[in-house]
Amino acid sequence: MAAKPSREKKHGSENRSLALAAPPLPKFNVAEAAHYLRLSASTLRTRVWRRRVGLPTIRCGRRIIFDREALDAWLARRAEK
Repeated sequence: MAAKPSREKKHGSENRSLALAAPPLPKFNVAEAAHYLRLSASTLRTRVWRRRVGLPTIRCGRRIIFDREALDAWLARRAEK
């Protein structure tokens, strides 16, 4: 009896790496930014509301959005002081 031919794909798809992941999102909501800054979400909301520390925010109606690069620059400026 003859051996059955293998059903392997010949297009090299098995060589594609599953390690290709989406880049990290450059925008954070309040909970994500609080985790990134190691603060509680309520503390971060209060600091944004009082506008005392100059956190870079984007407002979309009632939503508060933080840009990751702006947060990194803000942290770097605060570390220099």
